[in-house]
Amino acid sequence: MSDSPGRPDVIEEDEGDESAIRRALWWSTGVLATVALITIAVLFFLPSPEIETIDERESTGPVTQRVDQTPPSFAFTDITAAAGIDMQHVNGTYGDRLLPETMGGGVAFTDL
Repeated sequence: MSDSPGRPDVIEEDEGDESAIRRALWWSTGVLATVALITIAVLFFLPSPEIETIDERESTGPVTQRVDQTPPSFAFTDITAAAGIDMQHVNGTYGDRLLPETMGGGVAFTDL
């Protein structure tokens, strides 16, 4: 009870609370360390699973038939100027360095 009238009772801090927290911390640390040691011991002392041995044999691969044929000759003609293709790549070393500038230039055409 409080000595002064009209004042509510002031609950003083119990010094036992701090020691209880300290005890709980040490107990939980001890339990975690014990669980870790038991886990390590179980994993270390368990027998390792047997490794299945596989007999190796020579790989033969697919059988292919080789026919002596010469590939047909293709005549490629550079017609970029005649087609009006004129490209000059400007790299992204200056300016905003956006994705198209940093990716580099490249194009491929085919006519089969």
